[in-house]
Amino acid sequence: MFHLSFTNILVFNLITDVRTNIKLLANSARGDNTFLKDEIDNLQTQTELKLMQIQNRCYTFENEVTQLRQEVINLRNINLNQQELTNELGTINKTLKEQLDDLTDKNKTIQSEINEKTRLYKQAQDRLDECQDENY
Repeated sequence: MFHLSFTNILVFNLITDVRTNIKLLANSARGDNTFLKDEIDNLQTQTELKLMQIQNRCYTFENEVTQLRQEVINLRNINLNQQELTNELGTINKTLKEQLDDLTDKNKTIQSEINEKTRLYKQAQDRLDECQDENY
């Protein structure tokens, strides 16, 4: 359904009033003079055409305004979606950082255990070498 803005309603009311006044003026000015009558008819026709053009431009303008409003709504929705995605990415990034920190801690623990096992292995190997040397 087509919805006219308050401004367009006022413009259309003004156009209607001007048409009525021109018709009244033209009807009151017409007389027996054929040339004057033709000029008044021509003026009235030209005025009606101009008023129709103004009215059509108002409809066009109203359609453009409606389209722009819809585009603004669409852009607002896109902006909201982008904000939601940004928030979601922030949450995912935080989760990944926590997981990375946890894995880093586990890696450090495992590396410490490997170092300790390596140290114990070297001690055991040294002791084994000593025992073998004593037996020979």
